[in-house]
Amino acid sequence: MSHYLVSGAAGFIAASVISQLLDNGHTVVGVDNLNHAYDIRMKEYRLGRLRERAGFSFYRSDISDTAAILSQPEIYQ
Repeated sequence: MSHYLVSGAAGFIAASVISQLLDNGHTVVGVDNLNHAYDIRMKEYRLGRLRERAGFSFYRSDISDTAAILSQPEIYQ
């Protein structure tokens, strides 16, 4: 199966996409900076459900922060 990187992983749409990818046997790396654009508890709830799933790993980072992303090679390999 394939390996995917999904930014904004804690958001409603991204979390749903990640769940479907995992259901289909893919592995997924989720990245999200967990900003306070809306209730952070909703984001934490979605991430909690995803973290229980095999094949999912999460990194709290801003996808536009190139140095932070490059310092985590498991994100992009």
